[in-house]
Amino acid sequence: MGSKNADDPRVADSYLAARLNALRKAQNGDGGWAYFPGKQSWLEPTLYSALALHGQPEADRAWALV
Repeated sequence: MGSKNADDPRVADSYLAARLNALRKAQNGDGGWAYFPGKQSWLEPTLYSALALHGQPEADRAWALV
């Protein structure tokens, strides 16, 4: 009781929201993403991040870069 269970959909939703927020924070000023925080944007991490954030303004910025 009271402990979070991995089968609880709220746990999955919370984890997903945290990961998507981390992606948003890692976006470079040019709209892309790098392999490592603070480094130059590259195509692969930018495309994967844009796919993960599909429909969000951050993804739109990335697609404009590509």
